[in-house]
Formats: sequence, structure tokens, C-alpha cells
Amino acid sequence: MFVSPRRVPLAVAGPGARTGAAAADVFLYVVASPFALGASAVVLRAWWPLGALAIALAYLVLGWAGGQTPGMRLTHTRMVALRTAQEPGVGRALVRALLVLPQAVAAFLLADSVFAAGSLPSEDVFVAASLTVLLAGAVDQAWALFDPLGRALHDRVAGVVILDVAPAPAESRPHP
Repeated sequence: MFVSPRRVPLAVAGPGARTGAAAADVFLYVVASPFALGASAVVLRAWWPLGALAIALAYLVLGWAGGQTPGMRLTHTRMVALRTAQEPGVGRALVRALLVLPQAVAAFLLADSVFAAGSLPSEDVFVAASLTVLLAGAVDQAWALFDPLGRALHDRVAGVVILDVAPAPAESRPHP
């Protein structure tokens, strides 16, 4: 339970809702990205991966700055600044995105290499770098299991908390 600065108790989102929101956002990005990536490939040519990163960064920052990405809306979760219980804004969203994005990129690159080659790539430096980032990401995510507000390290650094904003069941709502 998170108590807002106005002393209103708010429910913290559980790991299932957080994971569901992230999975939905990844799915939406993968579905929508071919159009945006195609445009960035035409414009940026050999530099198209930078376009892909910029698109992902914009998706996350714009969604989180306002408190919800489409995946968070789907799972009835909302991000708020810990001290104010208001929308986090661009600064907190950017900090969070810069901490989360390397984990996602490492996972995608390693998965792409494994699926393309059928095994881990032979470039030791690439594998070591990807696995190091993934290990750091695992520690980051595991932190949420021990944090009283269920916050991962990137949430703590950004000063945010993820809340469960699902509507109350009809029978528990007061009647007019």
C-alpha cells in the first residue's frame, strides 16, 4: 500500500500487472515498429538502428511522462512520482527509459543472434556484454520482489511507483 502525500492509500501494482504491461508494450512496439522502422531505414539507411532506439525511447518517455503507456492502460496500472503522486513528467520518464532500454536492447540482440544462428554467437565480447547487461537487468527487476512498494531499481532511481488503478468491482462501490 502506498500512501499519497494527501494521505490517500493507493494500491501498488503487483509483478503480474507490471509484467503484463511490459509484454503488451513490447507487442505493440513490435506490431507498430515495422512501419516506423521502414521509414527510419529509408531516411537513416545504415544508421537505422539509431532510429529504432529513438522510436522506442520516444514511445516509453511519452507514455511514462503522462503516467501510462498503452500496455499500462490495458493492465490498469499507472506510474506516478513517489513524492507527489502526480504524473512523473519527462525528466523522470527519461531517466527510467535510459535505465530500462539497454536491458531490452541486449535481450533483443541476443535473441536475434540465437534465432539467426541457432546458437549463441561466437563473438565472445558480444555475448559477454549482452549477458552482463541482462544480468544487471535481472538484478534490477528482482529488486522489486524485496522493495516494500514493489519498485525495481530503475523505479527507485527515477523516483516513481507503479499503482494498480483497476476500477473497483460494482458490488464494492457505494450506491448513489
